[in-house]
Amino acid sequence: MGIRGLTGFIDKNQHLLHQHQLHDCPVVLDGNNIYHYLYHACHVQSYFGGDYDIYRKKVAETFQSFLLCGITPYVIMDGAYTRDNRKLKTCLTRATCRIKQVNAMAYNQKGQILPVLAYETFIQVLEELGIPHATCQFEADLEIAVLANKLCCPVISNDSDFYIFDLNGGFLPLDYIDFRALHKIASPGDSSDYRFLHCYKYNVDDFINSFDGLSRSLLPVFASMLGNDFISSKAFCQFYSRVKVPKLVSKKFAMPQRLTRVISVLHWLHTHEDDTDVSVIKKKLLDFIKPRQKDRIEQKLTLSVSGYEDISKFSGFDLYQFFTTGVKDWCWTSNEDFCRYNGAAFPDWFLESTCRGDITPFLLNAAILHRIIILTQVENLSCPPSFICSADIRQIIYGILFKDDPPGSTENKISTKSLENANSIITDLTESVKSIADKPLTHEDSDSLFLGVADECENETDEEIVIEEEESAKECAEKRRESCVQEYNRKKRHLQKLFVEPCYRLQGASIPGLNEVALLSPCEKQNVLMHVLQVDSDFLGRFSKNTQLYFACVLYWVRKVTPKITFGQLDSLIVCVLLLKAQRHLKKRKAGKKRTTELKEKEKNSALLENNDAEKSSSDNVTFDIDKLCVECKLEDLEQLCHNLDKYHKKSPSFNNNHKFQPQILHAFAQLQAVLSDTIHLYKVLQSPFTKLYPAQLLNGTFLYNFSSELTQRTRPDEFITAMLGRSSPINAMYNEIRTFLLNCAGVECFEPTVVVKKSKKKKTKAKSKKKVEKAVEDAANSDGEKEEEIESISGFDIANKFSLLCMD
Repeated sequence: MGIRGLTGFIDKNQHLLHQHQLHDCPVVLDGNNIYHYLYHACHVQSYFGGDYDIYRKKVAETFQSFLLCGITPYVIMDGAYTRDNRKLKTCLTRATCRIKQVNAMAYNQKGQILPVLAYETFIQVLEELGIPHATCQFEADLEIAVLANKLCCPVISNDSDFYIFDLNGGFLPLDYIDFRALHKIASPGDSSDYRFLHCYKYNVDDFINSFDGLSRSLLPVFASMLGNDFISSKAFCQFYSRVKVPKLVSKKFAMPQRLTRVISVLHWLHTHEDDTDVSVIKKKLLDFIKPRQKDRIEQKLTLSVSGYEDISKFSGFDLYQFFTTGVKDWCWTSNEDFCRYNGAAFPDWFLESTCRGDITPFLLNAAILHRIIILTQVENLSCPPSFICSADIRQIIYGILFKDDPPGSTENKISTKSLENANSIITDLTESVKSIADKPLTHEDSDSLFLGVADECENETDEEIVIEEEESAKECAEKRRESCVQEYNRKKRHLQKLFVEPCYRLQGASIPGLNEVALLSPCEKQNVLMHVLQVDSDFLGRFSKNTQLYFACVLYWVRKVTPKITFGQLDSLIVCVLLLKAQRHLKKRKAGKKRTTELKEKEKNSALLENNDAEKSSSDNVTFDIDKLCVECKLEDLEQLCHNLDKYHKKSPSFNNNHKFQPQILHAFAQLQAVLSDTIHLYKVLQSPFTKLYPAQLLNGTFLYNFSSELTQRTRPDEFITAMLGRSSPINAMYNEIRTFLLNCAGVECFEPTVVVKKSKKKKTKAKSKKKVEKAVEDAANSDGEKEEEIESISGFDIANKFSLLCMD
């Protein structure tokens, strides 16, 4: 949730933290928090769409440090947003701020935008390293606290809520952890010798002891008064205006003026130390509230306080049993709100896949809430949003999720408590929605655009609406919401709500629902995915299994992208895959030099089958097996390729008057990432019928931008690429074959016409003189014959031969 101002308060008063050596113990990690933190803290470039190979390396290094120190990390990810809509305002605000951040980055200002495939890359690293991880049904904060207490271990996060939870093992703020493994060498008389991570530890007892007599039970009230997702601190503005803090108390802690309310709340609670009953404190607190607001604020305050109090049991999946007993003996529990939009239960395979992390939060939000907030990428904001390119894929996803979800009365299926919460939150959202964007989301805006649905919206002003029409509009909106998905997407530089209709038929055939997916054969699931991406088995059969899905997405993107891409952008994609694969295999082969011949032979054989054992049975028709090529080609070819392309991979471009920023390049590749992201969601809801798509082995945004920009400056880009890959190298031959094949499949009409770049020639003095003489001769040639003969006799050269000018004195 996050408590307003509490993290800043702790940062200013670090005496509440104590140095700690973390080693040889379990620890629970806030997954959503750490995967954001690592991308930004490790300074991975995000200006050009995401450097996933570098991000994967940083994540792997972090978790390898944990394992080196004997630490067992349990990573817990957030699930869907709750039905009570308490996070809706926060999420819409963040989505709008993200648009503004992208706009600032377009003008070369500082900013960090988490790329759309970072989540998938992070999960894949956890799977590769065997790190235990799970996804909750809804928000993970409470589940993390319960699991940590059951494991008797600390929590790692940057979420300020964990300063309030009563954690037996304490709390380790992410900002205060050094992820470099240090070595404690045993000293004389001390046999301990271990590796550890240096960090700072927080314990709620230290916070309580700072205010003598402050009751532990009042901390949830303290957190609520500062403001969180349940309740805003503005609700207590009367309290802050009337409560005065003695200077002696305020001097005890260091803080800026904006954080003085923290002390105000603590001091007021401290003065009521005799009242340890939360209900009594809440009653006294409500005396500061205006009578007409009391009921609403009391309801919110109660919800907020209860969110911190009960951390003895899981509200959703039993994560402790999931990690300790395994899936076979896993006895899961379910939150009463964890069902589809109209109340239908999820099939067992879907529940298990959700906890494993195979089902993404995107799918959960679509199925449970019929609401998706699409985050803006680094793209050209003057163009349509990048995710328009993959709208057809999302419609198929919605059809699969909704087909077995019969429409009905949602109120009868969802808990009364959730509905009350939703009504309260929506009221606040309506009042404060103007702060979300420069242009507010009005009723007219929300219905202004449909994908696959006829627009039947009525444009009404507030003055014209009467009670009967308002009720009718609500009924219409509710029916529409049951059958469609609300997508919050960018429209230019603002956020807009769209209604997207699911697609239930694909090329004349009915698509499967969630209950039918598990009954389909692997071949049938593959056919669904192939029909959506508009490719056939012959196309996929030409590629190795670990690149099939990627190049299917590339072909779909080439056909759908607007405006059309250049040949250079397709070339950059192919070269990028070759480079990342070459780097990966070069590192392995260099490491293999130190091993015996027998071990190297085993490594070579295993590398041919990397990523999927099914590679053994690959068809003889496979033409483009990049991994096999990197294993079999000469080491010198790999080294030369990586050396030639290294500057485009690692060096971020600098912009000036001669080298200007080109947003059209980024926008095209942002559309590719949208296609990849939605294809991964479809792939997962179909139970992974193909070999997994690894962004870290395929995409590097900095390279794509640099190399595409370079090709636009070249008069002969084909010769330049040949020189970079090696003229006689088999890698160059593979590039040409893949390029030709994709061009034949897509058709040249999908690309922008090639524009020949002419090099500017320097005008020399002699050249100018020759042009002047030549012009004089041409003028003379156009005159009468007598003048022409006179010129010939005087000059002594042939007018028809311009090279005779060189003999002139």
